[in-house]
Amino acid sequence: MRAPASTFLKRFLIGIGAGAMTLGMLLAAVDAYDRIPPNTYNLFCTYTLAYRLNVTIETEGRQYSSTVVRQKLKPREWIKTLGGCHETLGTVLAFRLADNRLVLISTYLCPGAWEAFAGTHRNYIYDNFFDAISERRKIDVTSLCMGVTNNKPPANRLYTVQGFVIDNADHPARWRGLTFDPDNVAGDFRIVSAVAEVFNGKPEDQLATVAPAILKTGFKYRDWSNSPEAAIDFFRRYRPDNKFTYTAEEDRS
Repeated sequence: MRAPASTFLKRFLIGIGAGAMTLGMLLAAVDAYDRIPPNTYNLFCTYTLAYRLNVTIETEGRQYSSTVVRQKLKPREWIKTLGGCHETLGTVLAFRLADNRLVLISTYLCPGAWEAFAGTHRNYIYDNFFDAISERRKIDVTSLCMGVTNNKPPANRLYTVQGFVIDNADHPARWRGLTFDPDNVAGDFRIVSAVAEVFNGKPEDQLATVAPAILKTGFKYRDWSNSPEAAIDFFRRYRPDNKFTYTAEEDRS
């Protein structure tokens, strides 16, 4: 005996419902995976802490703010003897000034800031930030660091370049380094506040929106490690379909 039409309709609707449910679950899984911070399941690199850094600087009576999210990366145990990890986003803060100059500041925290996040020196040495993550710790970077990257004296008396001033954000042609003192002052620039907090999110910065021309710029230098060339990933700025449009020379005056 042929089944009633209502039975076929029920089966058809159940099939559609099951298919829609499966599709919905797949889309939800893809969306969840897309929101997972990079290097979570990377075979070669992992990260011990992700943090959001908010910094405000002052120059010529005006204040400017910038934010990044960065991961503290380290290679997996099985490959750590072969080299480090590659960072693309979140390595510099970008401040576009009223006169169209651009200020870049490195975002890697000083050892004192890492230890404050870790809670103890032992935790810092062993890259243990479990308590910081569970408590979502927040630290005042200005009280611990010269600039962002160097410890304050007496823990450190070495003054190094931590930032850069670029003459024109839209047509970069020259750049010079910034070296912050224990009062977080570098020439006409002062760091007013710098706060880092544990943040579960993807690395990001504001370079592409604040000064996209910088991502098409090659930088000439005397010392690579103290230049924007080292601070901004080369392959973020240069690809076969995105060759350098501008060349910025170091201002040695």
